[in-house]
Amino acid sequence: MLHFLRAYRSNNKHRQRITKSLLEKTTKRQQHVPFESLNANTSIASDTKQNSKVDLLRNEHLTKRLYFLKSKGPIFPVMPRSIQVLSEPREFFEYLKLSISNAKKQIILSSLYIGIGAKSEQLVNAIKQALYEHPKLKVTILLDKQRASRSSNGKSSRSLLLQNLSIPFPDRVSIYLYQTPHLKWPLNHILPSQVNEILGVQHIKAYITDSNLLISGANLSEEYFTSRKDRYISFQEEKITQYYSDLVNTVSSFSFKLHSNDTVSLDDGVPNPSLRSRLFCEFANRQLNKLKEDYESRTSLSLNHDTWIAPSVQMGVANINDEHETTIALLKNCASDEKIYLTSPYFNFTENHTEAVLKAPNQSEILVAAPQANGFYQGGGLKKYIPMAYAQVFDDFFTLVKKQSQDKRLKLMLYCAEGGTYHAKGIWIIGKDSHGVNYTTTTIGSSNFGQRSKERDIESQITLITENPWINHMLKLEREFIWGPTLEYKGETHMFSSPKWLSWLIPILKKFL
Repeated sequence: MLHFLRAYRSNNKHRQRITKSLLEKTTKRQQHVPFESLNANTSIASDTKQNSKVDLLRNEHLTKRLYFLKSKGPIFPVMPRSIQVLSEPREFFEYLKLSISNAKKQIILSSLYIGIGAKSEQLVNAIKQALYEHPKLKVTILLDKQRASRSSNGKSSRSLLLQNLSIPFPDRVSIYLYQTPHLKWPLNHILPSQVNEILGVQHIKAYITDSNLLISGANLSEEYFTSRKDRYISFQEEKITQYYSDLVNTVSSFSFKLHSNDTVSLDDGVPNPSLRSRLFCEFANRQLNKLKEDYESRTSLSLNHDTWIAPSVQMGVANINDEHETTIALLKNCASDEKIYLTSPYFNFTENHTEAVLKAPNQSEILVAAPQANGFYQGGGLKKYIPMAYAQVFDDFFTLVKKQSQDKRLKLMLYCAEGGTYHAKGIWIIGKDSHGVNYTTTTIGSSNFGQRSKERDIESQITLITENPWINHMLKLEREFIWGPTLEYKGETHMFSSPKWLSWLIPILKKFL
């Protein structure tokens, strides 16, 4: 955290006090073992639960939001004490390592890839040790086929998992590799692996150990455990954990299974995504809709709670658009006195996002990674132009905001922490009803709210709605912590220097960013 404090140069004393408070609270949280209740403050949740039904019924706008979420898919009431909000990469790593070590029944990991650094190896070794210690433990890992197969110095996610898990435990470890149907034959054999990934990836980030679920936007590699800022919320709720277990298994059902001899195969009846892309998309659509319908029939909306979560999935190539439609509806249907905070490391709004944000009457802030905080900054080859491309898209949006005279209510912010990169994403909608009860709607998951999230990748996010004072407080601290090392962008284009030819390519590149 020292680099965060050094980077924070604001003269705003109020923000400095917030930062100090957040650091103190983060330190206190780190002293608690994951999965325990939220210490003494959980009494707040217990005290308010009895009155939650009355609160919701008098808050007509929030009730409508809940019914909308129910119309899009399953919705689950949750106990506030089952929720834990993490704040730092090192907390994320320690949570995963400890929860994996304690797992006795199941470990399910869904990510873009697993790194090959020391900390990633520690996680894999923790899984191996847990398998030795608990004979009934089963492990499922879902990754993107192209990204997991990319080799560096002769090592890859694929080789790491084969050597340490698949070969020693062939009957208890299942590894699946999703391949986008955008990668058609013969491109899948011609394009370099890093180019392949541009066409689409498996992007769901869900980490399950027994009945515990952690939702994040973070991958399982060194930088995400040390210096890349993201978001992480864990739930100890059997029903939502089971949903994500079934979601990962559903995506795995139309992904390639990795065998211990380093070959891959699809289950019988699954169309090959490279050779029969249309049939593959239809198959994936049926499987995901079946999952959704199954859970819709098993869940109902009860107002006798103060906290709910609603999962949603996005697979645009298979005409699954629940995450995108949910996000747009949340932005479009805010009460005029609610405030919106939105962040994405890779800013590339769809037309729907742009319209929703510009037409909303709400006070809003949008936070993106400054070029220096972009994970591709100082990358080799063409990668070095990626932060420039995102910066150009962001500056174009700023120009549009100014042109439509929306800059008084809509602030554009840059994340500028020194010594780290930025990967957090999500929305916070903050409100207060006529009786003074605070409430928060937040989304957390893998979506970057951009073109590729909508059209190319598989994504999932959770929408969390709460009136619970303690959860509201935790989410407020999380947001203020993220917004700490930021600067308001006012059109300083010198910050975004890029070659002129890049601006000519932006209309094409936007389809892949």
